[in-house]
Amino acid sequence: MRKLLRGEGHHISGIYILLSSEEELYESVEYKIGLRATMRVADYEESDLRMNSQSAFDKLAELFNEVEGVRVDDHELCDEASMSLDDLRFYLRWDVDDLSLRDEGASLSPDP
Repeated sequence: MRKLLRGEGHHISGIYILLSSEEELYESVEYKIGLRATMRVADYEESDLRMNSQSAFDKLAELFNEVEGVRVDDHELCDEASMSLDDLRFYLRWDVDDLSLRDEGASLSPDP
């Protein structure tokens, strides 16, 4: 996952996970998850960057599906403006900030 996000997915600014349950489940029960990845608005508007990021995110969803006991129900790439505070009540941020926006001088703070 690290290699994928450092390469093709370096324009992804955040990854968020929606869990079907935050409780410990029996081994026979799968965790169903929703994934959402965000990109800066300006990057998302660039079709080449969006397509590369979508490809990386699709591969990431496939990797999650390879984990025993986990099934990705849906995954969506969107711009940061589409992620609301209400969404953040349900989605958990997956801490991969050390892999995102690796360009010199880049930060995870919103564009001014």
